[in-house]
Amino acid sequence: MMSNCWVTTIGAIDDIEGARSTQAVWAALSAVAASFGFEHAFVLRAGEGEPRFSTLHGTVETNLAEVFVQAGFAGNAGLAKFILDSRGPIIADELPADLLSDAQRLALDVAREKLGVAAGLIVPVQDEETNLGVLVLAGREPVATPIARSALHFLAQLAFTRVTVLEGKREADLLSPREGECLRLSAHGNTDGEIGRKLGISARTARFHIENAKKKLGVATRVQAVAEALRRKAIAA
Repeated sequence: MMSNCWVTTIGAIDDIEGARSTQAVWAALSAVAASFGFEHAFVLRAGEGEPRFSTLHGTVETNLAEVFVQAGFAGNAGLAKFILDSRGPIIADELPADLLSDAQRLALDVAREKLGVAAGLIVPVQDEETNLGVLVLAGREPVATPIARSALHFLAQLAFTRVTVLEGKREADLLSPREGECLRLSAHGNTDGEIGRKLGISARTARFHIENAKKKLGVATRVQAVAEALRRKAIAA
């Protein structure tokens, strides 16, 4: 199971990174989610200011989506804040009951019955301190092991990053200034401790920024991150 999970993830990385449109990115993300048994997917963008969401992509029929709109999910700031403040995937049944109104609980029951789903997963995506959005998944018999959740979390981050690029954000802006500085110093052979001393941060923080850069660039190692950042002109040589 674990090997199949990573084979699926590696293939999805290629599909997402190779997508040439935002629709193709979300289609690739939905396809890999379906391979884990999550037949239904919503991609939501986080709004600025007060926590809220807007729909970017969905595989659920329009009339059922309208049930969620009428139930007021989009305006549930408490629920949005709880999800966006989470640092990892959340099992849907583990959401605090007091965050949902009676109408919202009813809407979820209707959705479960009509779609025949047994489990849901909510995957928040952050870029440093910025909330990018949420991937909401549901399925009849999904694979929701910790490894599967981690893989979907990584792929959701990669998908939002790819969409950011496709929507016109310059490659040079892909990394934050601090991530770029840490990666540039790493390219010159500096250790985490040396990077930290030069930038006035801890070695752990330096490592955190480099790990974020690796996720954004869709690579597994530091060397690959440096090579990819140079290729994209996200850092100077």
